[in-house]
Amino acid sequence: MQTLIPTLRAICALAPLPRFVFVMSVLENYSARECSLLLGCTMETVTEARNSALNPKSSESDQKSYVLAAAHPMPLTA
Repeated sequence: MQTLIPTLRAICALAPLPRFVFVMSVLENYSARECSLLLGCTMETVTEARNSALNPKSSESDQKSYVLAAAHPMPLTA
């Protein structure tokens, strides 16, 4: 239960598209194709959004990146 709160905070801190893609692809196990169809965007956009959720650029987001990567370290495939 201790790791659940930081994980939820990290997910909630994401921008809307990366958050939706992260939840759909990682937590709900939708494929990139399914995410792209449901969200009305390209598979490349889905992949970029997921990668941005798992690998934030700013150093202040390192903890968020670690928490989200720990939730599901597998790469997104088409």
